[in-house]
Amino acid sequence: MVLAAAACVGLPPDDPDVLHRAYILWSFVQGHSFLTIDMKHKVTSVEMDEWSYLMTVNCAILASAA
Repeated sequence: MVLAAAACVGLPPDDPDVLHRAYILWSFVQGHSFLTIDMKHKVTSVEMDEWSYLMTVNCAILASAA
């Protein structure tokens, strides 16, 4: 995940900003995975496609480095 984040933001993998973004991304995906596995993601009335959710999170977190 760190290498992918680094490629997206155009920074080296050991850059603190890359490591920070990769951790945030991992946390989102991990949390969503557990909610899905436990069937808790269906407690909301909002319908969201898995791909749409993941792309929204990715775009927000991996927007170009400031």
